[in-house]
Amino acid sequence: KPDILKVDRYLVKSIHLDYYKQEVFKSLASLAQKIGAILIAEGVESAEEATACLDMGADMIQGYYFAKPLPRQELDSAEVLRRVETLGESFKRKAIEQLNVKRKNLRRYETMTREILESLSRLEIRQFDEKLAELIRFFPQVECLYVLDEDGIQVSEAVFSLPEESRRNPDVFRPPHKGSDHTLKDYFYMLVESGMRKTTYLSDPCLSMASGNLCVTYALSFQDSAEKKCILCVDINTQYFEHLNPLG
Repeated sequence: KPDILKVDRYLVKSIHLDYYKQEVFKSLASLAQKIGAILIAEGVESAEEATACLDMGADMIQGYYFAKPLPRQELDSAEVLRRVETLGESFKRKAIEQLNVKRKNLRRYETMTREILESLSRLEIRQFDEKLAELIRFFPQVECLYVLDEDGIQVSEAVFSLPEESRRNPDVFRPPHKGSDHTLKDYFYMLVESGMRKTTYLSDPCLSMASGNLCVTYALSFQDSAEKKCILCVDINTQYFEHLNPLG
């Protein structure tokens, strides 16, 4: 039952550039919070590392970014305080940037999917496969498109943008097939729980079982031409929009 968890320098080094380190750090931050421990990131040497650790839940930070080990009487307290204040301002700016990027990306998702949704709403479910295969060619950032019915059953084939030979380990990562049950997926039950009054849902970035890449699932409820309730699921590669919005 520790009071303190310290995150080793190996995990902190260049953490602002490494998605996998970030996810491990977030998990440790969550663990520390649940067991009532303080999380300390050690070995922080740059403002970028310090800001990233704060952003992911560190309670305290130590490292050369503030000062190298030396007798207390030799410590330049004014310089340390300046760095702490600079870090605070940097953290605030990053939080605002992230919020703005999320809003911009959401608008991009909405614009991108409007054409797909308008096309599908003029068709019956049996016509979805052909239309999805036609539309996905115009959206390079989309990895996979498929449609669910209001019971969470996949009623279209999953149309995939990449040929099988270019996917990551296709023996492990495969698109879901028509008839697959998606009732345990967050993008389904979040929409259904609202009684389909909520029309859109955006998942957190996660590993796509269709491709093995990091994606977000953007889900939208709509009605086909026969007025049957459906959910369009769009798997979007997160790296595409990160490239457009570098947070460095």
